[in-house]
Amino acid sequence: MPQNHRQEPTRARVALTLTALLAFGIAYNAIVTWLENRHHDRGYTSLLVIAGSAVTIAGAGHLTTWRAALWMLACFAASGAPMTAGSIWRYCRHRQQAETLQNHRALATARRRDHETNRPPEPNR
Repeated sequence: MPQNHRQEPTRARVALTLTALLAFGIAYNAIVTWLENRHHDRGYTSLLVIAGSAVTIAGAGHLTTWRAALWMLACFAASGAPMTAGSIWRYCRHRQQAETLQNHRALATARRRDHETNRPPEPNR
C-alpha cells in the first residue's frame, strides 16, 4: 500500500484554514437566516447542508490532501444523495397535498356561501 509522505500542515496553515472556516460559518449562518426569514429554505434545507459540507471538505483538503478531500466528498455524496432526493420529494408531495386541501376548502366555502344565498351552485370544473 503506498504511503503518503506529506508533511503535517504548519500551525499557521491550520490557524488560517480554521479561521477562514469560522468566518464562512458566520457568514453562511447569516445567509441561511435570511433565507429562513423569507421561507426560501423550505424544501431545500438539504441543499444548504450540502453547500456547507462542501466548504468544510474543501478546508479539510487544504489541510490534508486533495485526493483525501475528494474521497471524503464522494463518501458524503454516496450517503447524502438519497436523503437529499427524498427530502425534496417529500417537500414537493407535502406542498401538493396542502394545495389540494386548500382547493377543497375553497370549493366547500364557495358551495356553502352559494347555499346560504340561495344561488345555484357553480358547475364542477
